[in-house]
Amino acid sequence: QNTQIQLIGNVNLKQDIGKNNSAIQILTSQLFLNTDTQIANTNQPVKFIQNGSDNSQTIIHALGVYANQKTGEIKLLSQTRIQYAPGVK
Repeated sequence: QNTQIQLIGNVNLKQDIGKNNSAIQILTSQLFLNTDTQIANTNQPVKFIQNGSDNSQTIIHALGVYANQKTGEIKLLSQTRIQYAPGVK
């Protein structure tokens, strides 16, 4: 049995800094999450914000995303743009 959750509105997902990852924030207007397969996807605009430990910031804009939480695979579906601002030393 697949359980599908639909998040609508100002979807704001955050991942805190961990041993093997930096903090990341994901913003979109709609997200579907299958809790059994752990696959999340949307065809809406998505914005990823990643702040580095050196105060750098990477911002990724895309139209649509497919993310498999089990395998770590992330596909940005189209119109991808990346902005990088180096940190202050």
